Amino acid sequence: MNSQYKKGILEVCILALIKKEYQTTYQLTKALKGSLEVTENTVYPMLRRLVQKGFLVVNRENSEMGAPKKVYAVTEDGISHLQKEHNEWKQFSKEINTILGEDHE
Repeated sequence: MNSQYKKGILEVCILALIKKEYQTTYQLTKALKGSLEVTENTVYPMLRRLVQKGFLVVNRENSEMGAPKKVYAVTEDGISHLQKEHNEWKQFSKEINTILGEDHE
């Protein structure tokens, strides 16, 4: 997949996955790897930015092996941002599909 496409939608995908269920970096990377072909090197910086923006909170949970794991959850601001971005994505997709002659909703 084109890296510019991924860059534009990755934040929304991460928020959506975390909203479905609290997620670790490993779970997020695994979920995104198949469709967007991302690595932890892409996911970690995005998670840090989303925490800094106030869209995510990070908690630590004891792990069966080794150090505690970080678990992410979406904040109310994150949910609002996700809804806004999702609506913009749907509109954008609709317009592009119309241009490409694939107008089917």
